[in-house]
Amino acid sequence: MKIAIDAGHNPPIDWGAEYNEYIEYIFNRRVATEVQGLLYRKKYEVLPFSGTLKNKVELINTWNADIALEIHHNANNNIHIKGSEVLYYPGSSESKQLAELLIQSISWSYLCHGIFEGYFERNPKSDILYFLKYTNMPAIIVECLYLTNYNDRETLKNNNYKFVMAERIIEGIEKYCQKLKKDK
Repeated sequence: MKIAIDAGHNPPIDWGAEYNEYIEYIFNRRVATEVQGLLYRKKYEVLPFSGTLKNKVELINTWNADIALEIHHNANNNIHIKGSEVLYYPGSSESKQLAELLIQSISWSYLCHGIFEGYFERNPKSDILYFLKYTNMPAIIVECLYLTNYNDRETLKNNNYKFVMAERIIEGIEKYCQKLKKDK
C-alpha cells in the first residue's frame, strides 16, 4: 500500500492558522512526522510531500499513491468550537469511506464532529479543496484539533498528543486497507 502523507501548509510562505503563539504548521508537522514514522515501521510505502499545491498533487499522482492525506489543525472565530473532523471531496465514495474510518478511530480518543464533503461554509475555491479535487486516489484532510479552543490547545501541549493522534490515524488507514483487501 502506497500512502502519500504530509503536513498542510508550506513555510516560509504559508504557516497556516495562527493563534497567539500557536502556529498551525508546527502542530501539523509533528503529527504528520509521527504518522509517517509509524507507517514506515509497519512496512507501508510512504511518500512525504511538500511544495506548492499543484506540485504536491502532480507528485502524488505520478507516484500513483493508493491514498493521500494532509494533516491540519483548525481555527475558528468561535472559540467554543473544538474537536476533530475529516474532509473529503464531494462525490468520492472511496474518500468518504476512508474519512469515515479515520473519524471512527480518532473518536476513541478525541471529540469528533464527523466527516464533511468539501468545505461546509468554506470558500469552494479554497486552495485545500484543490488537493482533494485533483488527486487521482482517495484523498482526505484530517483537521486534528482547534488551535482557537482552550481545551484543544491544552491537549496540544501534552507530549503524548502527537503519538495518540498518529496512532488513531494509522488505525483508520489500516481499517481502510483491510476493507480494500476484502473487496478485491
